[in-house]
Amino acid sequence: MGAADPQGEDGRAGRIRVLPDALIDQIAAGEVVERPASVVRELLENALDAGATRVAVDVEEGGRRLIRVADNGGGMHPDDLPLAVTRHATSKIRRLNDLAVAATLGFRGEALPSIAAVSRLTLRSARPGDPEGRELAVAGAAPPRLKAAPPVPGTTVEVADLFFNTPARAKHLKAPGTEWGHIVETVTEVALGAPAVHLTLSHNGKPVRTLPPAPDLAARVRQLYPKELTDHLIPVEAAHPQAPSLALTGLVGRPGLARSGREHQKLVLCGRCVRNASLAHAVAAAYETALPAGRHPAFFLALAVPEGGVDVNVHPAKREVRLADGQGLYRFVRESVARALGGFRGNTLRLSRLAPDPVAGAPAGDWVERVRQAATRSLTTVREAAPPSLAAPPAAGPGPSADLAGVPAATPADATAPLAAAPARVLGQVHATFVLVEAADGLRIVDQHTAHERVIYERLVARFRAGGVPSQRLLVPHDLDLGAAAGARLTPHLEALARAGLEIEPFGEGAFVVRAVPQPLAGRDLDGLVADLLDDLAAPARGGTDAAPDGAEAALDGPMRPVLATLACHAAVKAGDPLSRAQMEALVADLEGTRNPHTCPHGRAVTAVLDRKGIQALFDRTWGR
Repeated sequence: MGAADPQGEDGRAGRIRVLPDALIDQIAAGEVVERPASVVRELLENALDAGATRVAVDVEEGGRRLIRVADNGGGMHPDDLPLAVTRHATSKIRRLNDLAVAATLGFRGEALPSIAAVSRLTLRSARPGDPEGRELAVAGAAPPRLKAAPPVPGTTVEVADLFFNTPARAKHLKAPGTEWGHIVETVTEVALGAPAVHLTLSHNGKPVRTLPPAPDLAARVRQLYPKELTDHLIPVEAAHPQAPSLALTGLVGRPGLARSGREHQKLVLCGRCVRNASLAHAVAAAYETALPAGRHPAFFLALAVPEGGVDVNVHPAKREVRLADGQGLYRFVRESVARALGGFRGNTLRLSRLAPDPVAGAPAGDWVERVRQAATRSLTTVREAAPPSLAAPPAAGPGPSADLAGVPAATPADATAPLAAAPARVLGQVHATFVLVEAADGLRIVDQHTAHERVIYERLVARFRAGGVPSQRLLVPHDLDLGAAAGARLTPHLEALARAGLEIEPFGEGAFVVRAVPQPLAGRDLDGLVADLLDDLAAPARGGTDAAPDGAEAALDGPMRPVLATLACHAAVKAGDPLSRAQMEALVADLEGTRNPHTCPHGRAVTAVLDRKGIQALFDRTWGR
């Protein structure tokens, strides 16, 4: 039975006991009520299942103090209110097979017992034509109280003091601004699944979003997201020729819109935004090689499937689904998106081979094959082992470091281990992308972008820990229109971003103004930068390969490490930027002084080595002969 249970009241350990109903309800609530946004989602889905065409959501203190959802749906029979907060009571299911073909978002009353177990819940409802409404009040394990209410058609649910009786869960809630951001995202997803419904959202008594009915998903997307995004979306409309009930509609982003995160990936299935890795991969596969490594396409798609084609009951909150014909749906989605992309295949990026194919009609000689094999064996990516020094300290001169005015270079004390000195010489630049360095162990190929990104990142980290990154004020402030959801996610981090040198001020609903940027980012694309930063802020906090052994970088809590990495990526020189010899030498020297000269902060390789033996093998010779 596992480890011994705590000693029972009769003095014997390991006894099995039946838990009290109140404790059972609180434990069960954990499957449905993770945070205030979970409550909002459940109440909104109940309202839509009741046939509501207008729903108002009012929130106070990020949902911790109050959540109110009022709808104009069909209302509830007066005798059903007490049953609505009774576990395993529902109006939607009569037999087991009903689960497989459920056409509703949830089961009316399914979530209410869980919510009532951890909050002070008030439920008011009336059907059209009822002479009197009913009000039910529940507070945790206390008995429900039922009384008369005005006969306002529809249902209003108020959830106050969430987790008031479960302090262990209440302490894990985030700041009100963070919880509010999750609520905005939840309302956004529900609105995408129900474009014909009029939705309003307010916070602390202030209206935030009004969404009138929209004719379809594409129109709803244009209501919710800024033009900087929607102007680069391509319509998708496809139906399966053999199965008309299988259809895909919505919008996908052009290849140039791809981002580092998946925030703008929304799939609506059975009226609900869901996650399905296979279908998300199908969309990405439609772009073939048009997406850069590590970038993800934007899409807002609604998939209609035949009855019984999807199981929505594999996740307690119904966020994930199981598909009856996963392979068939994968092909349908991929081909439909590929046809919609159409003429945008011109952005396709194709990988080059190590050795070109022989000229048509000419025999493939042994020498060509030896070149291919030797290069394959010896062209190794440096990721873990510390390499010899890339270059001797060059004379001072202009170079990439000039882009880092005000950001000090790393000192020997910053390095985890000094690199061994070795003769080296910068030979030049290939395709305005790679710097060639002659070293004692062979030929080193340095990716100028990832190398410069590593240098800038470590300097930004040092300045961030030291008190702040120097910034440069913009002569003309830059306006941002992010939308309510993205704005709510950005707002809690404005102070930390200012410490990173990026000064952004709120300027109304979803609108912001950029006042200053880190000095290395002067003149860069701020819209693209902020879009990538929002992806970083949406991702869960994570560590990286850059943490110093002594834990010095542990001060970079939450999302700031990836934020600084994104700032460095946008500030670094790009592939295709020509560099002077002095700039190349300065870049290689700066790379030597970093903690981790092997990868950029996103994990991409900085250096590859064609070693001496590999070079010798290309010409069937030994060194020196």
